[in-house]
Amino acid sequence: MKYPSIPLVALLGAILSLGGCAPQPRQVPFDETAFVPYARSGSATIKGTTFTVLRDNKHERVASSNAVVKLVPANAYTEEIVTRRYYNRVKLEQADPRFARYVRRTHPDDDGHFIFSHLPPGEYYVSCHLRWDYPRSYTDGDGNIQNTTVDVDQWIYRRVAVQNGQTADVEDWVQGK
Repeated sequence: MKYPSIPLVALLGAILSLGGCAPQPRQVPFDETAFVPYARSGSATIKGTTFTVLRDNKHERVASSNAVVKLVPANAYTEEIVTRRYYNRVKLEQADPRFARYVRRTHPDDDGHFIFSHLPPGEYYVSCHLRWDYPRSYTDGDGNIQNTTVDVDQWIYRRVAVQNGQTADVEDWVQGK
């Protein structure tokens, strides 16, 4: 039996490994007119607490001041980001450079509390990429118990509507995969 040479095997392995990591094209074009109303100031506020629900249905506040909570206008462009990136974990190609102008960011405190103020009325997506670890043990081949940690990450998000003078409180998150 004839086997492929090592360089060919390495090349095929590299091609296959990149297939799952290659950014996917965006399906929704950037339409700046859908963002312009959100560039001004208003009197609305969105606040909340970032957390995730763990396997045992325990609410765990895993955000820290190192996390970033993002606020973007809700429209077709951001719906694709939420659906494909946050929920389905599809790596999308780079966003249109103009999009960055309309992304508001803040850091939660160590308990996960955040606030966005002076917002114009409208619908928004609030999101946060959470990272945490938990202890785990296993028995190795020699029968010894080994302790380790498992790193986990997850996007959480919520669509929120707010009017001038109103405060919306985000405590009920949708969890991505």
